[in-house]
Amino acid sequence: MTDSSQTEQQKHTRQYNLSHRILYHKSANKRERNRTPRAQFEAIQLIF
Repeated sequence: MTDSSQTEQQKHTRQYNLSHRILYHKSANKRERNRTPRAQFEAIQLIF
């Protein structure tokens, strides 16, 4: 394996990790939003 292919592999891996992290955060935000109404609903139930 040459040095140039090594750096190409590292670049690709870094790009993959970055995009994967972004996707994870997006889905995490979606999970937060999905959980929020239920939390508010439970809080309302506790109040009344």
